[in-house]
Amino acid sequence: MPRIYDYQNEDPKAREVAYLAWDAFPRHAEPVHGRGEIELSDLNCNIEWPSAWIRPSFSRTNADNAIYSNEANDRIHAWLSEHSTGRWHWREESVNHGHSVDIGVWIENEEDREAFTAEWGDVFTRDVKQEKRNDETLAAQEGRSDSPIVKM
Repeated sequence: MPRIYDYQNEDPKAREVAYLAWDAFPRHAEPVHGRGEIELSDLNCNIEWPSAWIRPSFSRTNADNAIYSNEANDRIHAWLSEHSTGRWHWREESVNHGHSVDIGVWIENEEDREAFTAEWGDVFTRDVKQEKRNDETLAAQEGRSDSPIVKM
């Protein structure tokens, strides 16, 4: 999913449309896509049970309210686009009945995860257990023998 929310849009009409759609914030006129960015639904389409779906393993923290900053999120999104050598996914979704936002990132390869952690570890929490589940799911999809998951 690309960057979709325009946190600084103060237009009353845009705010009303967002509210009626249960969105936390108005959306950008056009989504912002990054190089190497994919939809997780493309990876999860062959998995029939949700417990094995690939999910973001990095979660944006909200310690300083920068989660609601176009500039901060655009900078992180652009960093992923410029520095990732593999596939990645940015999830930006409205939560809490449209009162807040949740941002998560899935990164395919370990080198990119390490680089992301080094650069953005102060604003993202890394879930290594989720990464292991994600890696096992990808191995199953690719038919690799190192996966404990059986593809349906």
